[in-house]
Amino acid sequence: MSRVMLVLVLGCAARVSAAEPKVQVKDVALGKQRSSVVAVVEGVVPVTITVDAAPEYENCAPSVPLPLQRVVTRPGETVLLELGPADAGQRWRCTYRFKTQLGDSLRAAPEDCRLSLPFRPGGEFKVIQGFDGALTHQGRVRHAIDFAMPERTPVLAAREGTVTWIRDNDRDGTRAGGNTVTLLHADGTFTQYAHLSRGTVVVHDGQSVARGALLALSGSTNDQPVAPHLHFEVFVNPGDDRRTLPFTISLPGGACRVPKEGERF
Repeated sequence: MSRVMLVLVLGCAARVSAAEPKVQVKDVALGKQRSSVVAVVEGVVPVTITVDAAPEYENCAPSVPLPLQRVVTRPGETVLLELGPADAGQRWRCTYRFKTQLGDSLRAAPEDCRLSLPFRPGGEFKVIQGFDGALTHQGRVRHAIDFAMPERTPVLAAREGTVTWIRDNDRDGTRAGGNTVTLLHADGTFTQYAHLSRGTVVVHDGQSVARGALLALSGSTNDQPVAPHLHFEVFVNPGDDRRTLPFTISLPGGACRVPKEGERF
């Protein structure tokens, strides 16, 4: 049996770093004409694995329909499906291909109320743009919040997680998003903290951080003519298929909801 394997990984460049999913997919024989497809995952999880038929796929009976998407939540071996001939008396080739995506690509929303404000609240940080904000929060980035914030204010992890992406080399107004830190969380969602001051990121990719841990200092490294602020969002599918998700925040006083434009925290 032959197979075709495609692995999608995150890129990296000077002063930019990323944690990559480490996935191997292999065939394990179950008999003369049947095998299981097994994913071997190391390092950061969860990972979404997509298995699809390759062009050479012929007379094959998979145990589940293809394409298959499976979220693997623990390191080690996970059986994805079984393959064998549909008609044992005919020629067959169960070739397949796969790709991996860090996080849970199937998730529609993060776990409720697991997020805290990404700064120390004191009544001075105003929400200047919320969900569906008219300036920039549209389309795939519709679920995001901008908090007005003086430059070099400490930016904190809103939830415990693993650092998966860092950009720390942009100057003011040079790139959409500017300097950023991204964390992956246990439910497969990511949080992003954007427009950070150049050279202030204090974490590294692959690092586990606790809720409230210092990530960087806020800045104004965005390409829009807006006052200094922190852009905060929850998303899945880092890369071309990235999309933000609606979320709630555990606010001071015990409320759990979405901060609204004009509010101060």
